[in-house]
Amino acid sequence: MTEKPEPFPTASAAGPRRPREHRRLRRALATMLGVGVAVAGLPAQALAAPDTTPPVITIEIAPSDGTGVWDGWYSQPQGFRVRASDDVDVARVSYRLTGAQTGEAESEGSQIDGTISAEGVTLITMKAIDSAGNVTTRTYGVGIDLTDPTIDFTSLGRVYEGEERRATFSCADPGGAIVSCTALHRGQPFASGDPIYTGNGFHSLVVRAVDRVGRTTTWNSSYNVVARRAIAKRPTVSGSPRAGGKLRITDGTVTPEVGNTSITSSWYVDDTLIAEGTELVLTSSHVGKNVRCAQTFKYVGYEEVTAPCAFADGGSTVKVLPAAWRLLQRPAVAGKARAGRTLRAVAPRLSAPAAAHRYQWLRDGRPIKSATRATYKTRKADRGKRISVRVVSTARDQQPLVSVSPARRLQR
Repeated sequence: MTEKPEPFPTASAAGPRRPREHRRLRRALATMLGVGVAVAGLPAQALAAPDTTPPVITIEIAPSDGTGVWDGWYSQPQGFRVRASDDVDVARVSYRLTGAQTGEAESEGSQIDGTISAEGVTLITMKAIDSAGNVTTRTYGVGIDLTDPTIDFTSLGRVYEGEERRATFSCADPGGAIVSCTALHRGQPFASGDPIYTGNGFHSLVVRAVDRVGRTTTWNSSYNVVARRAIAKRPTVSGSPRAGGKLRITDGTVTPEVGNTSITSSWYVDDTLIAEGTELVLTSSHVGKNVRCAQTFKYVGYEEVTAPCAFADGGSTVKVLPAAWRLLQRPAVAGKARAGRTLRAVAPRLSAPAAAHRYQWLRDGRPIKSATRATYKTRKADRGKRISVRVVSTARDQQPLVSVSPARRLQR
């Protein structure tokens, strides 16, 4: 326990003070101030200076992925800690987020944690209050870039041996934050718009884009330089274009001629690939549709060329017709075979319906004048003669089919 000093001596009680008493008084005063005892009825705290020093705020966050002008940018969502310190005591710490991400949080302690996950720039406004009510604020900006850069490359397409071709490319990133956009061609630096190498064979051009936080995109464009080649003769097609028929391709030729050239023959129906090979058997499913074919010529180091087939009429397509119809049953003559009676033609039975029939009545195998209807009224001249009818059947996409009925002899 702290020893209390003796009370101040008074002049009336002790008389004039001597040097020794003065020393004792000084020690007593020092003791009173050092231990904080009451003086003249006042508490010791009243003698201490008031707290006017605000707390100090620090933010703890990982080193930035971006550098230089992009310091403070990160490639992934980033956590942080707000910490406050004070020479007496921190009462409360808080932060508020504005910009790309919004929100706020508060803690009764001296620290608080948070995370920035929204892409873009977020401003952290931090606030700390100590037990004396002193306030400190501080702001800190954080940038989040979650998007990889992009590369726009103009396709080279087909490249011929010895021709002059140039390649163009560009790099982009949200906010225009491209740090590097470079390319290599055949192991050497390459700038957009430079001429590419056009020696025969496969070559590549590699473009690399890097953004402010180190996100990287690489584009590898390969191209094949070939020698020119042309069609010397188109392939031709022979055979019947009817259902049930077979079409055959005779190979075409190219120039320059190169041994072991690969030839692929392809058949198309209404522009849909249906088969490969030099022959195609047509079916009823092809009827009414357009068939075409083509041959593709390939050889390493040469341009790949495709030649359309030529059909019998010189065209590049042919319409598939129904199967050629067949006579299943001959026409017939119905009615009594007597002079003056009317005979009736019975149409033939065919493998496919006919659109129309034409008739010609015959007497002993020769046409009877004006007897071209489905019925015929016999005459005196027909007595004892053999009467028959010839029928010509017609239909769309079919050749006319001629058939003759068995003859009937008229009675005399």
